[in-house]
Amino acid sequence: MPKTNYEKARDEMEVPLEEDIAVHPVSSAREVWEPMFGLSESDILERIRSRTTGRESGGKEGKEKGVITDCLLTR
Repeated sequence: MPKTNYEKARDEMEVPLEEDIAVHPVSSAREVWEPMFGLSESDILERIRSRTTGRESGGKEGKEKGVITDCLLTR
């Protein structure tokens, strides 16, 4: 959850806390990439680049349905 919401919208916190859902305030997406995906920022960017190069150049792999969603990063 964005840190601002966590700090300033306490009413939004009531439901998750009542349901025993752990909420972690974060300042940026970069903060959660490694724990969530197990990848560093540079690894994530490299995977995105490697999956999109075919699409940008008009290669066959870029036109197949599901190329991006089949990426381990987005599963």
